[in-house]
Amino acid sequence: MLKILSHFAHATYQIALSKVPGVEFYHVEDNTGFWFSEKRPKPAWPEQGLIKPSNIHSINITDVNPTEYHAVLIHWHPFIETFSRLWRKDLPVIFIEHTWPYMNYPGEVNYWKNIRHQYVDHVVFITPSSKKAWGYERDENSSYIYHSIDINNYPTKKDYTSKTIMTTTNEFISRDWACGFSLWAQVLGVLGKGYFDNIELYGYGNSNIGKVAKGLRTQQEILELLTKAGVYFNPSKMSPIPMSLLEAVAVGVPIVSTAYCEPGLIFKNMEHGIISNDVVELRKGIQYILDHTEDAKRVSENAKKVIASKFSPEQFQYNWLKTFERFVK
Repeated sequence: MLKILSHFAHATYQIALSKVPGVEFYHVEDNTGFWFSEKRPKPAWPEQGLIKPSNIHSINITDVNPTEYHAVLIHWHPFIETFSRLWRKDLPVIFIEHTWPYMNYPGEVNYWKNIRHQYVDHVVFITPSSKKAWGYERDENSSYIYHSIDINNYPTKKDYTSKTIMTTTNEFISRDWACGFSLWAQVLGVLGKGYFDNIELYGYGNSNIGKVAKGLRTQQEILELLTKAGVYFNPSKMSPIPMSLLEAVAVGVPIVSTAYCEPGLIFKNMEHGIISNDVVELRKGIQYILDHTEDAKRVSENAKKVIASKFSPEQFQYNWLKTFERFVK
């Protein structure tokens, strides 16, 4: 049994990780004030509504004996140095890079690249395009592993007559550079520009955007909204591959998406949805999908085939197991 020392990060992702066979995960907690508050790991499983897998355990920082583990898995940049200083002399450090290079600011990008090169033994990117964007194309101590999406665990959309637009983002305006609020507003029409009035949103939003969810919705609520949606719009500009987009495809919702990052590489315009960075084309694409039921169904079925091929749980689990086994002493 492999024992991986880690910390809580993305619940959905770590649920998928927990299914890697023969692996136990130990999430570090700080119950004694070992770290300053801003550097302190969260509780091992703080999120509500998602059951903690039985092979994810909590362990206090002061109880960690590194000789009992096989590797350290880090999900968050600020923990690279703090975790590595404690355990790298005893354990290999694996870092999973969930992000696109931050705003593409050279100083920020180079800073984290230097931190990784100094402390990390292997970097796993969640898409090949983000691996390239970070400048790791020829780095032998890196790889990429796509998300795990089991389409069999998602409800199947059957009715394509709905005129509802489903969309999501978080911290709209403050994260415009990543989530694309300005583009979102130009395409859908908000702040007094009424292109569409049948918009539903989950995630964090602003009170002037129709049916707004303040705070997070449960997974069940999200899936119910998706099955009823006529189209899903993704405005993201700097996410390697938005999980919400993958979930929409898994349900069978026709997608209209920006072509930034991985979506523009794995999805083709008019074959898997409307994929473009042009505001007018995205707006017209949403209307086209809502008005053409047969085409909406066709592109959604094609997109689901991409997900089934590239994001299969079996492939995800195999690749992660091989990554962990590479460092077993």
